[in-house]
Formats: sequence, structure tokens, C-alpha cells
Amino acid sequence: MQTKDISFLEFIALVAMLMAMVALTINMMLPAFDQIANDLQVDERYVHLSISLLYLGLGLSQFLFGPISDRFGRKPSIYLGLFIFGAGCTISLISSHIVVLITGQLVQGIGLGAPRTLSIAIVRDRFKGARMARTMSFVMIIYLITPVLSPILGKQIVDGPGWRVLFVLFLSTGLVLLLWIRLRMPETLSPSKRGNLHFKQLWSVAKQLLGNGNSMGFVAILGIHSGVFIAYLNLSQSLYENHYALGADYPYYFASMSTAIGIASFINGKIVERVGMRSIVTTTLIVESLLTMAYLMTIWAGHTEFYGFLLFMFLQLMGYGFIIGNITALAMEPLEKNAGLGSAIIGAVSTILATPISLLIGFLGQGGPTALAIGFMLAALLGLVIISIGKS
Repeated sequence: MQTKDISFLEFIALVAMLMAMVALTINMMLPAFDQIANDLQVDERYVHLSISLLYLGLGLSQFLFGPISDRFGRKPSIYLGLFIFGAGCTISLISSHIVVLITGQLVQGIGLGAPRTLSIAIVRDRFKGARMARTMSFVMIIYLITPVLSPILGKQIVDGPGWRVLFVLFLSTGLVLLLWIRLRMPETLSPSKRGNLHFKQLWSVAKQLLGNGNSMGFVAILGIHSGVFIAYLNLSQSLYENHYALGADYPYYFASMSTAIGIASFINGKIVERVGMRSIVTTTLIVESLLTMAYLMTIWAGHTEFYGFLLFMFLQLMGYGFIIGNITALAMEPLEKNAGLGSAIIGAVSTILATPISLLIGFLGQGGPTALAIGFMLAALLGLVIISIGKS
């Protein structure tokens, strides 16, 4: 079906929805952890494991969807990913054992590799450099409505019809998105720019990216920061609801913190073409380092008040908002052709790196915010080291 080119605003909204599928699937699940653990009669830590395995499936599958999209186009690859995602939602919906639920989450993650990878590739098909970073910032503003609203909606569903209805909603959202892409979005990768699935060509593109020290340094920064962010997601219910005794108000505090990323993304979209991506990232990492050191000193001095934690997390999530779009654009900068495979490698390597980091912090951080704060500090310091090495 031929489709006319869509407006810039609709393009941003559509790409934001593709990216938001991951956040929607995870953030709406967070308020359901207790109920799922009770229904399936397992320790809540096993439910946390399902989120980390979803991310693992997400990381591994990007190696599949990137090359497929470079050969056959972005739209058919998204269709395939949404179909696999729907299959995973169905498995999770009918699960009666934690192993089945974890399997469904893993399959969902594999399917989500398509929208996660190809949303970035679609932007790279149309923009590059600072214009790509600017576009990604505006995408992030809309995208971040999802983590603001989804835990609140998830809480309402969990308290009402129950956690299984979440997967019905995920299935419905995937279908709506598939129809929107089918009817409205033109194919962004022209036939003249498509490659093939020959191993030699794929390896050549992979070597181009993997051999680029700057790009892989940015991927490492992305992976480390993503790992700490995923750990925050996994620990959020334990911290807000149990450690700080917020009870049923947890989703509202979690949602309000998510606005920090949107604020940072909006500011970044306004200044990135003037200031430059690398300068913004470096400044943010310096501020993050100083902030986390100061916060850890207050914790070790015995000051663990809730509002101090809120301020710390708000500023950290603002930093994440400044880093994520700029780092992704910097890593993608050398790739004119084969943006799908490049995006896949970047997404897969960063996600695979993030998974053990999130599991380690999640295991150590059950008793309070200290492990999480140390994770943020190390991520910022390592980021500064990587940026410095890249300059030398």
C-alpha cells in the first residue's frame, strides 16, 4: 500500500509510540509485582527477573531485526516484531507458573527488539548529526508521557480487573500501532539503499561500527547508564512502596519522577544544535558525578530522608534525559547506510551490557537507595573516563 509522507509532528508521534512500547510494557507491570508473586506463589525477586529477561530478549533480538530491516525495509520488520510481541503477551496472559510468565516476557522482549531498534533507524534514515539528536529529543518528550501515565494506569488495572488484563491492553496497543504504521507511515528506507543478508556484508558493517572506538565508547556509556536505569525500575516498587512506606501512592511518585527526563529532553532539543552533543554529555556526566558523591555522603552521615531521595532521583533522571538521545546520535553518526544493522548492534550491545549491571544493583539494593546511588556514581565516572579516552 502506498502512503503519502506524514507531517513532522505525526512522524515524531509515531516514532515515540514505537519507542514507548518498551516503557509501556515494563512500567505498567511494576505495580503488579506483588499481585503476580501472590497469584503464582513465588518470591517477588523472580518477578523482577522477568523484567531483566525481557531486556535480555530485547537486546539479543536486535541483531535479527536490524539486518532484516536493512534488507526488506523497516515496515515489514516492524510487523514481524509486533507479531512476536503479541505471541509473548498471549503466553504471559495464560501463564499459571512463573517459568511460563518469564518465557512470555522473554518472547515479548524479542518482539520489542523491532520497534526499539527500528525507531532509531527510521530517524537515522531521515536525519543525521545534531538534527537527529534534536529530533530524538522531541521524540523523547512525547515518549515520556508513557512512563508518567503507565504506572498509574497499571495500578488502576491491577487493583481492578487484575494483572492479566495488562497483557490484553499490550496486545491491543500493538495492534493499533501496527495499523497506524500500515496505513500512515511511508517506508523510510528506499530500495536503492537496501543491502542483503550475505554474511560478508553484514560482518563488514559490524566491523565498521565495532572497530570505531568512539562509537563503541558511546555504546558502553549507553549500556552502563541503561543498566543503572533498569535497576531503578526493578527497585522502584521496593524503594517507594516499602522502604519509604508510600503504599498505594507509589505509582504517583514514580510517575512524577519520570517528568524529569521529559524536561531534560525538551531543553536538549532547544540547545543541542548550538551547544553540541559531546559538550552536553560531558557536562552532564560531571554534574552527575558530583551529585552522587554529595548524596552518598549525606547517606553515610545518617541523612536518609525521603525528600532528599526524591530530589536526587529527579536530578539523576534529568541527567539520563540529557545523555540518552545525544549518546545514541553520537554512536550512530558514522552510519549513513545500514542504519538498521548499526542501530541493532548499538541497541543489542548496550542492552546486553545493561542486563548484568541491573541484576547486580537489583540484588544489592533491596535494603535502600545506597547501591543505586553508587551505581549512578560509577556510571558517571566511567562515562567521563570513556569520553576522555575518546578525545585522546
